[in-house]
Amino acid sequence: MIKNSVTALLIADATMAGYVSNRIFPVYAPQETELPFVVVQKNTQVGSDFKDGVSNLDTADFQVDVYAETELSAQNIASRVRALLDRHEDLTTGGKIQSIAFVQEADASFEFDAEIFAKSLDFRARVVR
Repeated sequence: MIKNSVTALLIADATMAGYVSNRIFPVYAPQETELPFVVVQKNTQVGSDFKDGVSNLDTADFQVDVYAETELSAQNIASRVRALLDRHEDLTTGGKIQSIAFVQEADASFEFDAEIFAKSLDFRARVVR
């Protein structure tokens, strides 16, 4: 659920569309995807321990990976991702995200043969079930 919600949020942003068009994917990008693109993956989802019943609030850790032709392009896209997601909440229109917090960013890799720069951003979300 969280990866699809985050993917939809990123796709809906006009500035993000200017960077990557609609190349934002949950889980993985198809093999021949044109650069730049973004991939959203859920790492873990853990329920809260409620004394009186089943948890209705989970904590989900997810990452957003950015792939681009240049380090500057990757950084610009990563900065936009962070601006869109950090402290985002969506409970008013049927959304299930109580809050998202930025955790960390790292240079994910540089593939010399393909000349691809990558950034990885980690987030933690509180998700209403």
